[in-house]
Amino acid sequence: MSAPIVVEGVDKSIAVGFWGRKKKLLERVSFVVDAGRTVGFVGVNGAGKSTTIKHIIGCARPTAGTIRVLGGDPREAAVRRRFGYMPELPYLPPTLTTDEVLRLHAALCVLRDPGRRIDELLELVGLAQRRRERVGTFSKGMQTRLTLALALLAEPELLILDEPMSGLDPVGRQLVRRILREQASAGRTILFSSHVLSDVEALCTDVVVIDAGTIVYTGGAAGAVGEPTGRWVVRAPDQGTPPSGGAIVDARRESDTWVVSIAATTGEEAVRLAHGLGLAIIALEPERRSLEDRLLGIIGRSSS
Repeated sequence: MSAPIVVEGVDKSIAVGFWGRKKKLLERVSFVVDAGRTVGFVGVNGAGKSTTIKHIIGCARPTAGTIRVLGGDPREAAVRRRFGYMPELPYLPPTLTTDEVLRLHAALCVLRDPGRRIDELLELVGLAQRRRERVGTFSKGMQTRLTLALALLAEPELLILDEPMSGLDPVGRQLVRRILREQASAGRTILFSSHVLSDVEALCTDVVVIDAGTIVYTGGAAGAVGEPTGRWVVRAPDQGTPPSGGAIVDARRESDTWVVSIAATTGEEAVRLAHGLGLAIIALEPERRSLEDRLLGIIGRSSS
């Protein structure tokens, strides 16, 4: 069985200006999303994330290269019925209610029992009490949650989500994280773009990084993070004075505990240095790079 998403050697060029000068948006973009994986598609603004996704869902044609979704052409209706798509900027009819928007899309999907499915989704995204309200009165976060419900409506086997956390407050972000974890646990394949790297770290099994229209990293999320920084993090009780000394790179207070970053190559060296600084060690662990640090390093190398 082929992977749900296969992108091979995709180029995209457009004509700009009076003289029709060619501008390349994507260059030799290639990556694979395997079944049952949750893949974060990350990059800075303007890197080509949304452009690539538009090609994956069949709304744009590449200048060169091929894209296969669920084993077929994403422009075919039979393929489109099998995946759910969530755009970054939803275009929802402002005069319709939440219930009417869902029923309209249910009719387009030819659902057999739309009432039951709509009730489930309204509870899932936290809009059950807003089903009779017009969408035009909704905040950006509420529209985002409704758009996610639309992507889930036909119970697709593949989800393609463009910035699914856009406009969400902390409560809404936690809700969407939980929903995506549940979808992944149910065996669905998920590709989502995001510039909120904490969401990618929390949810993804794999990461694809794009920069200036070119793929610069593909691999497991664990491989994109977790590299040691050459520092060790020591937790020590607050003894009245802030810890200080040449080996300390950073120190911050958390409640009645100091979290101290110490430059050391091994745990044994970190223990020796901490004791020399008068720190009573509660916990000790190696400091590791965040996805943000790793992403900036990858993009920096690709630009040099």
